[in-house]
Amino acid sequence: MSGMGENTSDPSRAET
Repeated sequence: MSGMGENTSDPSRAET
């Protein structure tokens, strides 16, 4: 999932 929405595992990579 490339930039799905919320951070799946890492709270630092919270892609919108």
